[in-house]
Amino acid sequence: MPPLLNLARRARAAWAAVEAALWARPLLWAVVLSAVIAAFFALALSPGYETNDDVAMQSAVDGTLGESFPHLVFGNVLIGLLLSTLYRIVDYFPWYGLYLYLAHFASLLTIIYVVLSDRRERLNVRLLALGGVLAVFHLSMWMQLQFTSTAILLGASGVALFFAVADRARTPWAAIAAAGAMVGFSSWIRWHSAWAVVLLALPPIVLSLRRLPWRRLAAFIGTAAVIVLVGSVAQGLYYAGQPDWQTYFAINAPRDRIQASPVIAQLDPAVLEEVGWSPNDFRMFRRWFFADPSVHEAGDIEAIAAALPSSFQTGSALTDLAAQARGWPAATRLLVVAAVAGLVCIGADRRTWTFILVSAASAAAMAFVLAGTLRLPGRVAVPILAFLPILCFAVHHTKRDDDSADKGATGKAWRVVTALVSVGALVVGGANAWALDREHHAADAVLRHTLSGLAAVDPDGLFVLWANRIDLSGQSLSPWRQGGLGGPQIIFLGWPQRSPMHEAVLARFDIDDLYTALAVRPDVYLPLLIQERESGFLRYLAQHYDFHGLLRPAARVGEHIVYNLVTSFKVDAPAGALVERRLDGSTNSYQIVPAGGLESAFAIPFWRGGLLIAGSADADLIVVTLRGQAIALARPDPASGGGTGAPGFALTVWRGGRSLRVFALSGNRAAEITP
Repeated sequence: MPPLLNLARRARAAWAAVEAALWARPLLWAVVLSAVIAAFFALALSPGYETNDDVAMQSAVDGTLGESFPHLVFGNVLIGLLLSTLYRIVDYFPWYGLYLYLAHFASLLTIIYVVLSDRRERLNVRLLALGGVLAVFHLSMWMQLQFTSTAILLGASGVALFFAVADRARTPWAAIAAAGAMVGFSSWIRWHSAWAVVLLALPPIVLSLRRLPWRRLAAFIGTAAVIVLVGSVAQGLYYAGQPDWQTYFAINAPRDRIQASPVIAQLDPAVLEEVGWSPNDFRMFRRWFFADPSVHEAGDIEAIAAALPSSFQTGSALTDLAAQARGWPAATRLLVVAAVAGLVCIGADRRTWTFILVSAASAAAMAFVLAGTLRLPGRVAVPILAFLPILCFAVHHTKRDDDSADKGATGKAWRVVTALVSVGALVVGGANAWALDREHHAADAVLRHTLSGLAAVDPDGLFVLWANRIDLSGQSLSPWRQGGLGGPQIIFLGWPQRSPMHEAVLARFDIDDLYTALAVRPDVYLPLLIQERESGFLRYLAQHYDFHGLLRPAARVGEHIVYNLVTSFKVDAPAGALVERRLDGSTNSYQIVPAGGLESAFAIPFWRGGLLIAGSADADLIVVTLRGQAIALARPDPASGGGTGAPGFALTVWRGGRSLRVFALSGNRAAEITP
């Protein structure tokens, strides 16, 4: 016998033994394989949170906000109570990341068990297809951890488990109960995700009603419903006696509708006039700064949400779907879905074809509707797309009387295609995970440096994190980070705003008005990216506080300028002084003196009439005035001093002329260094 033929024969015999072992104890081997894969994920790869929503929820329960709150807002309070208690017991352990990872592990275990417990032929091809699905879906969602995608994945895996065991000869009540529990607990992670799972599962369940034993279906639905009901009742009872939280939830729902709307730019300006919002008030709201209930009133937010155009936006839907299909990972996911669906349908009867096509159509329809009415970010689109291949692994299709397509050239060709696509998916998924791993390491290092830099500016100060200016999404924060965020005391200007836990942070710093605190409190800071000069906040102060000023820089930390205080400067020519005035009415006077030994500034004109004013000066602050009024402020930075030995500065102004003057403030003196 030729050596190669003999080797192939031995390989087939060895695989037959492996296949028999896997089929003999599918649950045991599913646990073993899942544990190995999960351990590899956890030990070899560094995941990150996809959005700052998870960062805010983790910060609520882990004590970053000053104490461990149980309020996850988008998740069930029972999970919040458990996590906050665990953080109080062992505060350095990453409980929130572990909680999401356990949900991922449950999904992984379920999918592997579904494949191993299926006694159909060609387990090798299905295992390879499973590897492709895990590489481009499960691994992708693990590397970009997010509570919404985790909830959908958990619920979808529960639906697949039910279909895999529902028509077995002996009733697997434990597996059916576990399937229902996964769907039910997905609502505890995020309520809206559970609804998505229900809508995805409903068409295939309706198609299968005739062949699904009603007791098993009732047990599945009943288990899920009981868990959903327990979570809903617990949530309602916990917050029933807390009117502050009831008020917050009443604001948060329409707020979410506005900021999630794809047609927010089409809002009729007359609506803003009716509620009394200026365009800048609306801009501030859209950019997540709405801390004053007297300006952004709850009734106004509800009125704007009700006035948004409600018609389906086909263009927005197509744009969103096209965006989700770009890139190698997205294209590979589509190929994997098609390959796995085809693997099930080859040689199957019309009922199986109908089941797969209807399931695919329901997933596509949900994605299209979401993209046209709200938005379709990847954290929603990817798990919705993953639903079909996960469900395909659970389909026990029936053969046609003529099953030549399955056993003949067509079936063989499709299995080869599936194998090739799966191998490609493993390569693409692995490369994507490796790239994300490197990105996460770099981003997490930058975040640690930034937070430690903020703490060095003022370890006892309060730092306002606004509109993700300090990147807490984009996978910059590891779920395995111990001891919370670290760094100084922070407060989020996002969805936690106006909540009782947000107000509790302000109360600890004795802040009644956050806008005023940012303007006059020396211990309240606003970090912004270097290229930003937050005009919206300054315009807000001008409109609502009748104060025209500039953000005063306090320090530079990495790519950020940390501001505290809003101040105005005016040249008092008769007194020969530069006078500083603040929102609280306090003033400081700086005597104008010649430059003396200070380095002078120089100006470089550029297009559109702007000027780049740069130089170096051993001073606390650089003030640029035009016609006697300050138009720009800068803080000299020792890191950019060049060869002069003095800290350097550079700033841009868009107006110039003979009346433009530059001052370097130090102590109570303003040395004029006008170029």
